[in-house]
Amino acid sequence: MRSPRATIAVLSCGGREALRPALESALEQRLPAGEVEVLLVDQASPDATGDWVERELPAVRVLRPGRNTGCAGGRNLAAREARGEEFLAFLDDDAEAEPGWLGALAAALEADPAVAAAGSAVLDAGGRKVEFAGPLASLVGHSWQEGKGERRETLAAPGPFPVLFPAGGAMAVRRDAFLEAGGFDESFGIYFEDLDLGWRLWVLGRRVLLVPAAAIRHRVHGTMGGVDLSRRIFLHERNALRALWKNAGDEWLDRALPAALLLALQRAAVHVPRPPEDFVPDPTASALPDEPLPTAREGLASLFAVEGFARDLPTLVPARAAVQSRRKRPDREILPLFRAPFAVHPIGSGYEEPAAEALEALCGDLVPPSRRPAPVATA
Repeated sequence: MRSPRATIAVLSCGGREALRPALESALEQRLPAGEVEVLLVDQASPDATGDWVERELPAVRVLRPGRNTGCAGGRNLAAREARGEEFLAFLDDDAEAEPGWLGALAAALEADPAVAAAGSAVLDAGGRKVEFAGPLASLVGHSWQEGKGERRETLAAPGPFPVLFPAGGAMAVRRDAFLEAGGFDESFGIYFEDLDLGWRLWVLGRRVLLVPAAAIRHRVHGTMGGVDLSRRIFLHERNALRALWKNAGDEWLDRALPAALLLALQRAAVHVPRPPEDFVPDPTASALPDEPLPTAREGLASLFAVEGFARDLPTLVPARAAVQSRRKRPDREILPLFRAPFAVHPIGSGYEEPAAEALEALCGDLVPPSRRPAPVATA
């Protein structure tokens, strides 16, 4: 029997009925030529989701790794086991692909052999408002969603356009290019693994597009579940540092890494309930109370992320060398894809103003004012 042309992979940790719209919408996708396989990676679901899918949706093939391998690990497993020979698409389990989603992504990939990945727009559950219309990435590896909260009509673009990376659960990729690039970095687990992959593809000489004509509808926190705020902060902080370390060229890294570490520490300090002046030695001032200083978990998350990044350097050094040794595109061609180069987290003027000044002082000459995109909101 002829192999499918494409595979749509969905990951799940359980949730059965909540998963149904993603799988049913995937089963409805078509390509002009060739079959489409739908693959579920059952990440050790506690409710035997895989067994339920095999009964209720027998056209879906189920993989059972036996444990939760995380988003990156589960998608890499799907890439290795997929029967689709040409394209591999990833669809979040809390999403529903609109008709023609896969066809629009595949058409963008087919139109240019240099394009390795194509991402779709992400809409809210009702399909009326935008959640993601491309990334707004900063020079230090953080990113926000462009177009978030705008009406769907704003997606009426002339066609696909270059972006740094697609949303990991709303994209298609050439399977051979994905495997050649090393797939998702499994050490990231979740968050910014898509940023790292997209950035790496550009470094390796490939291209990444956003296809507004392709769209999925997203229900926040589906069967993969939510992640508490402090853990999200930890993973965002740590993984942004990892992506910057691996993918930025030497000059970029020399400027941006000190800025990234400084801004992470500044964000941690936001959650310390004393002003910095209290810690400056002053013989005329009363001593600080000899008592525990309460600090919010969110602040500790940023600190531990920096510590975790430092602890992981023995493995990150060869990981950077592996990417940089294969570099085919200079940073000057990648920098314009960072559409919010000097953006800082919108967490209050006490942080934002000094953080913006520090970022400008350390990284200002990487992107001269004449070449900077117009400022955009990152809230």
